[in-house]
Amino acid sequence: MTKFWAITLILAVSIAQLIGSSFAVPVQIEETVADTINTLYNDLPNSSPLDLNARHELLLEFEKHFAQLSREAIRVILADLKAAKSAQSVATQEKITALTDALAIIENVNLINEPLDEFELLIVTNIIGDLLAQSNIQLVSAVKEHRKLAFELEYFNFIFGEVFDDFVATLTPQERQLDAELVELHQQYKESDEDEKWLIWIKLWNYFKF
Repeated sequence: MTKFWAITLILAVSIAQLIGSSFAVPVQIEETVADTINTLYNDLPNSSPLDLNARHELLLEFEKHFAQLSREAIRVILADLKAAKSAQSVATQEKITALTDALAIIENVNLINEPLDEFELLIVTNIIGDLLAQSNIQLVSAVKEHRKLAFELEYFNFIFGEVFDDFVATLTPQERQLDAELVELHQQYKESDEDEKWLIWIKLWNYFKF
């Protein structure tokens, strides 16, 4: 279990590197990350497992990367909507207004560099959640034409999905009772498509904070 959670931290760093990098062949990056993880995994010592709260904190490491990816997707979707021929339709104008209002609040919030303001991060993720729930905006589907960003969103879903799977698999019977709502969220995640997963991550961050 300790080895797995050390790998979780490595994956969180990898997500941050993906967000800030430019690349042409996604497979090359996946192979590089995989090679790094395998090497570090083999070198990690065996030790006592982390307690439940510590494992929660490791899951929460992904929230800031989720928020940054979402913010970048909002920028791209807004630009696409403004440039579209349907920009004058009522439905499109409503989306443009919702995206513009959300971006005005979260545009300049520090999401990666320390010191990170946890309250500001919570504001960003909840604004994103409200935007997705109320404005019929699907982040993953809406950026399909932007291959690099689309890959980053899908890669986040894949990587964090794997981490979420393994987290639930490591729960003891007692921990499963303590985290019953989290286990239910995991079941919802397993049954969701790429866009629906984005809303489940919002529920996950709020599970730990309220």
